[in-house]
Amino acid sequence: MARKKVPQKAGWQNGPLVLYHGTDSVSAKALSHTTQNLPTNIDLAQSHPRRDFGRGFYTTSRFDQAMNWANQRFEKSRARSGRKPRGNKACVAQFSVDRNHLARLDTLCFVLADVNPDVWEFVLHCRGEGEAHCFWGSLFYDVVFGPVVVWPQRLWMKDCDQVSFHTEAALAILPKPTLIDPPRGDELFQL
Repeated sequence: MARKKVPQKAGWQNGPLVLYHGTDSVSAKALSHTTQNLPTNIDLAQSHPRRDFGRGFYTTSRFDQAMNWANQRFEKSRARSGRKPRGNKACVAQFSVDRNHLARLDTLCFVLADVNPDVWEFVLHCRGEGEAHCFWGSLFYDVVFGPVVVWPQRLWMKDCDQVSFHTEAALAILPKPTLIDPPRGDELFQL
C-alpha cells in the first residue's frame, strides 16, 4: 500500500531577528558606515556607562518603541541647538541579525521582569557602578536581553524590551542597517 504524502506546513524558519535603534538621521548615517573591522561604525566608548545593562549599543524588537526613542533623540538635539537642526530628523536604524551568529555569543536574558528580582539587582549594579557588567572575572556578556526600566523607580515599561550589545564580538554580528525616516519627510515620527 502506497503511503500518502503529507503536505509540509510552514514552520519555524529561524529567520533573522529584526532589531531597531531609534536615533537622529545624522547619527544613523554615521553608524551605518563600514569600518575596517566592523560592518557598522558603532563606538562603544561613546555610549553612556550608566544604562540599564551598562555601557553598550541598545536596540529593541519593537519598531514603535524605536520611533519613540528617535523622536526623543531628535528633540534633545533640537533643544541643545535652540533651533531646528538643519538636515536632521528622527530616524530608525533597522538591523536584521542572523540568529545563528547571535547564538554563539555569551548572552544574558531576563524574560519576566516582575517575577525575577535578579533583573533589578543587575540594573542597580550597572547603573550604580557606572561600569560594564561582568559575568566571570573580567569577561563581559556580549548581549543582554530584557525589559526597559523606568529609572530610578522600580518599574518596568509594559510591552517594551531592549537588546544591548556590549563587546566587539557582539557588534561584529550587526549588519549594516537599513535607515527608516519619518514618512512624508517630517522631522518626527507620528506616534
